[in-house]
Formats: sequence, structure tokens, C-alpha cells
Amino acid sequence: MDSWVSIISMILIVGWSVFRFSKNVGYWSQCTLLPYQSGVLFRNGYPGKEVGPGRHRVFIGREKIHFLDLRPIEVRVENRAVALADGKVAIYGFSAGARVIDVTKALYASSNYTQLPAFATLAACRSVLNQSVDSAAAGLRASVAEQVAAACKLRLAGFGFELVSFDLTQFTIAQAAETTTFTPG
Repeated sequence: MDSWVSIISMILIVGWSVFRFSKNVGYWSQCTLLPYQSGVLFRNGYPGKEVGPGRHRVFIGREKIHFLDLRPIEVRVENRAVALADGKVAIYGFSAGARVIDVTKALYASSNYTQLPAFATLAACRSVLNQSVDSAAAGLRASVAEQVAAACKLRLAGFGFELVSFDLTQFTIAQAAETTTFTPG
């Protein structure tokens, strides 16, 4: 009789343990990534490995796949103003395309990875144009575009992206407006 009591008590303890920790047990499921998607498999909140297109089994409750779209992201900016090194103002516009090459870097670079190419290309344009002067930038639009593209490639590489295309669509130099001081009275 004592052996039956001990067996039943063990069954109850094991049953209670399974019921109590069932939220950590989970169940198997499948996740399908399309041909233009890639992702990172997280296990227990830590990044595991990169996964490519296809069907993947994940253990719900313990594993999750964060996936990204690998298609190029297009950025188009027009009528932006930037001050040149000599005080003049340049009006510029560009169109660029970038795609993800390192999924882990792109995932950790921002909470919204689709906005990174726009940020990086705008920052690179402003940086290059802020350092140039009117005489160097006026006649050499192609060289300015090459400098900006090189700066964009470096910035995007830090975020896990590759610059696919860059075109400086608008570039004019205007005189800076003269400032007048206002004295009340």
C-alpha cells in the first residue's frame, strides 16, 4: 500500500510540475520565409543563427525568427538645402537604393531597419557637402556625386547594407541670404 501511495504522490508531483511550467514547454510550429527574406533565429531571447528562405521549425515559447526583406530599399529626396564650407547654400536632391547584406547588423542597427538607408544617405550628403566649397563643387557635379556615393557606401556598410545605386538628381549653388540685425525701438 505504501508503494502505491508513493507512486501516486510522484505522479501528482510530476503532473503539477508539468502543468506549472507548461508555459516554458511550448510546441513545434513552422515558419516559412519567402525567397526574398532572411532572418535570425532567437533561442530563449538570444540570437542563434541566420536562416535563409525556406521552411523552418521553431519551438513556440522558446524560439522566434525575426525576418528582414532583402529587396532593395529606394530613397528619393528632393529640394534639400545645406551650407557649404564657404557660407554659400547648395540645394540638392538624390535618389539611392540600398539592400541588406548582413541581416544581424541590420537588425541590431535600428528598431526599423527600412529607415536606415534614408538616414545614412542624408547624413553622408550633408557631411560631404558641408566640407566642400563653391569653387570645387560648382563645376564638378560628377566628382561631388562620387564623393557622396563613397561616403554613403561606408556609412551603409556599418549598418549591414550595400549601396546599390546613387544618382545626384539636383545640385545648384545659391548665395546665402544676408542677415540683418533687428533692433527694437
